[in-house]
Amino acid sequence: MLLLNPEQHRELHVAPIDNGWLALGQDAIPLVLNDLQTLKGRCPVVISQRGTPQPLLLPELIQRYPAATRGDFTPKALKPYPLRLIRQPVLSAGDTQLEYRESLMIDESSPHVQLRAGYRLFEEDGQLTAFTQEKIQQLRALESELQQVQRLLQHLDDLNVLVPARVLYQEDAIDCRLIHPERLTAAMDHIDSLEEGFRVVLLAEALLNTQACFEADQIYWMTDSQAVQHQPTSNTRLKAMLSAKENEIDR
Repeated sequence: MLLLNPEQHRELHVAPIDNGWLALGQDAIPLVLNDLQTLKGRCPVVISQRGTPQPLLLPELIQRYPAATRGDFTPKALKPYPLRLIRQPVLSAGDTQLEYRESLMIDESSPHVQLRAGYRLFEEDGQLTAFTQEKIQQLRALESELQQVQRLLQHLDDLNVLVPARVLYQEDAIDCRLIHPERLTAAMDHIDSLEEGFRVVLLAEALLNTQACFEADQIYWMTDSQAVQHQPTSNTRLKAMLSAKENEIDR
């Protein structure tokens, strides 16, 4: 990733390429509520195995369910690519207090990046173009929505609705968390009493719809002790994919 600045990168442009195709070549893709609403019944979604719960779209599952990539569906996490926001620690005036400065990065290896072709990133005077400002707003909105869906899922986790599970998919065993329908039903009174209860229900229903794409004999529900004792799959890419995606967007 390249840290952008107008002095060195004024000639860089971003070509307008539909990022939907990236879903087939990425690792796990974190999803927001609107993504889940779109994917209802089209493709299964799992929840990160550990840490802060996050809905994940896995490339392996997309390949089996091609309907997931139809209808111009692009996960929100992929729309701002190849741009990314980070927050860098800097000392304030007087060197007495640490602050965080927002900086823009770009994946310089992306086919989007061109010289003098596509959308400019900087104006001649070094100011951000309208295109770049729009992408920054998309990145900020994405971070907010990812935090929202994590917060809603945390309510379900606190109520023991999220259960460790192993999904048997072809020759792989995907270890994750899923929503347990019976536990969800039992927790509805508690969910209704939450300030965000309505959104929690919407999220749970959307996840159950995507989860229904799995066949019943593909899911093995694990007890908490089994999940702790289980040795993760030897497939290192799966281990990386199913780790909690807390740092997907730098905060």
